[in-house]
Amino acid sequence: MTKNKIVPWFYVGPALIFLGFFLVFPTIATIQLSFLDARSENFVGFENYEFAFTSDLMLQAFQNNLIWLVIFIIFTVGGGLAIAV
Repeated sequence: MTKNKIVPWFYVGPALIFLGFFLVFPTIATIQLSFLDARSENFVGFENYEFAFTSDLMLQAFQNNLIWLVIFIIFTVGGGLAIAV
């Protein structure tokens, strides 16, 4: 009975380790770095986020990315559906 519970982890385990190392760890590290200053030495809290969401230049960049994302998804999904039909 215990063999049936252990064997699946030999198949899933490497994938979980891979995901943890290449997706989860970098995400946590990036979030941690986002609370530090430009040299990553001093804790600045939410100052970076305050700048990002109040700066006209950053808001324009967010808007451009959103437009690009929407257009790309529409053409990619629409093109895929057109080819599939």
